[in-house]
Amino acid sequence: MTSISINLMLNEGDLLEDVILWRIETVRQNLKVSSERFRKELLRRGLGHAFFQKFLWLCSVSKEDVEKKEIMQIAKEYFKRFDEIDVTTTTLTSDELWLDVGIVLVRDALSYTLRTKLRGHKDIILMPKRRFYSSKFITSGMYTGVIVGISLDKILRVNLSNIGIVPSVDYECVDYEYKIVKDPQTRSKLISRVSKGSSKKYEEIIEDLLGKVFPLDVYLSDRKLLFKGWKFTIKSEERKERDVKQVSLEEWFK
Repeated sequence: MTSISINLMLNEGDLLEDVILWRIETVRQNLKVSSERFRKELLRRGLGHAFFQKFLWLCSVSKEDVEKKEIMQIAKEYFKRFDEIDVTTTTLTSDELWLDVGIVLVRDALSYTLRTKLRGHKDIILMPKRRFYSSKFITSGMYTGVIVGISLDKILRVNLSNIGIVPSVDYECVDYEYKIVKDPQTRSKLISRVSKGSSKKYEEIIEDLLGKVFPLDVYLSDRKLLFKGWKFTIKSEERKERDVKQVSLEEWFK
């Protein structure tokens, strides 16, 4: 028997098959506001969205259900033109929808959950793209410094209806108001001082920061995803040791 250990937050809650979504027949070009502003305003309402195949796909990313009158209000408020509004049921991890709809809605749901979970944590700095950092500077210059955190932006399908998140350590160069420093020379100089470390230190950082969010309940439409661990050992009696590195993650979880 062979085994492989991976750093993976495997969903231990509901699967993503037969998920109920709202669809509005419209396209991104019909928006009255920028796409960035639209996403922020919908997330503020607890809604995730994706544009695909002449439809806007919508679902709740909070515990609350979405009613048709709210979908109609969104259509009238944000779009110059729209047509049919309906409900559809689909598997978000399917080959047809995963990249354009599934992963987009999962990311919106995760963003909303992290913002809600970490609200009020004075020792945590939440950044865009599902990244959060310890507020403690690990190295600093006269006006800027480096903080260490975790990115949860890498989301994978691990079988036909489930997903996993690969956590990774991330370093950010910020000023003392935690605004991102954009100067490439300053960033490179400070981050290079601290970004090289042992695998043990790497795991200690992940363990410490994920401990502040676990267990992580992520709501997406009528489903509740659950993440409460980040290390998994996968065993197989059918593969030789030399074949382990050649097997995709999705194959291991079948």
